[in-house]
Amino acid sequence: MGTYEILYLIGNILSVYSMYKLIQLFYWDREFDARQDFVLFTGFYVVTNVFYLSFRIPIVNITSNILCLSIIAYVYKSTFKKAVAMVSFTFMIAMVIEAMMVVLVDKVGVAVPMFARVSAEPTLGRVATDLVFYMVVLLLRGNKNRSEGGELPTGYWISLVFIPLISIYLILFTVYRDEITEGILISVIAALMVLNIFIFKIYEALSSFYNQREEEQVLNQLNMSYEKRLEDYQVYIDEIRATKHDMNKHLVSLKNLIYSDNKDQALKYIDDIGEKINPESNLYYSGNMIIDGILNYELDRLNNENLKKNIDIGLVPNELKID
Repeated sequence: MGTYEILYLIGNILSVYSMYKLIQLFYWDREFDARQDFVLFTGFYVVTNVFYLSFRIPIVNITSNILCLSIIAYVYKSTFKKAVAMVSFTFMIAMVIEAMMVVLVDKVGVAVPMFARVSAEPTLGRVATDLVFYMVVLLLRGNKNRSEGGELPTGYWISLVFIPLISIYLILFTVYRDEITEGILISVIAALMVLNIFIFKIYEALSSFYNQREEEQVLNQLNMSYEKRLEDYQVYIDEIRATKHDMNKHLVSLKNLIYSDNKDQALKYIDDIGEKINPESNLYYSGNMIIDGILNYELDRLNNENLKKNIDIGLVPNELKID
C-alpha cells in the first residue's frame, strides 16, 4: 500500500466521522446508541474503502455509499422520504465541497506554489476536502443547535471554525517543504485528523454544557414561579380564615342590631362592611398552573415597582404543554 492509499484512508476517517455527525441532523430527536453507531459507521468506512481501493470506478463508489447509507437509514427506522432526503443532502454537500476544492486548488495553484504542490498530488487535495467537509458539518450542527435554543459564545465559534483552516495550512506548509519525508507527512496528517475529531468532541461538550445551563435557568424561573404560586395560595388561605373569623363577628353584631330593631343601623353596618372589602384580587387564574405561577410572579414584581399593568386573561387549557 502506497502513500496515496494511506493518506486516503486517514482522511476518510474524518470524512466518515463528519458524515456521521451530518446524518444525525436528520434524526435530531432520536436516542443514539453509541455502540450501534460505532459498528454502523465502522462498517461504512470499511465497505466504502474496500470498494474504492478494489475498483476505483466512480459509479461503484457511489453505489457502495448509497447502499451503506440506506442500511443506516433502515437501522434508524427512517421513513422512505427522510431516507431519500438524508442520502441526497449528504451526497450534495460532499459533491459541492469536492467540486469547489478542485476548482480552488486549480485556480490558486497557478499563482501560489504551495497550492500547486497540492494540485499535483490528488491525495493531499482529498485530505483538504475532508477538512472542509468537516468544517461545513460543524457549522451546520452549530446552526441546528442555535435553532433549537442552544448558544455558544462567539469566541468558541471562531476557534472551532479556524481549527480546520489552520490544519489545511499546516498540511500545505508541510508538503511545501522538500525535506519532509513521506513518513513525517503521514504522521502530521494523522495527528491533525485526530486533533480535529477531538475538537469536534469539545464542541459537543460545550454545546451540551450551555444547553444544560440554559435549561437550568428556565427550571429555576419555573421553580420561582411555583414558589410564588404557593405563597399566593397561602395568602389566599390566610385571607379566607381571617374573613371567616370576621364574618362570625359581623354576623353576631348584625344579629344583635336586628334583635334590637335597629334596622337603619344594621343597614349602615352592612354598607360599612362592603366598603372595607377590596374588590380587586391580587391573584389571577388562567386555568393553567404554570402560566398562573409565572403571571402572578411577574405581576407581584410590577406591583412592587408601582408600574402600570393591563391584564386580559382568557381561559387556558390545563393540559397545554409549556416548554
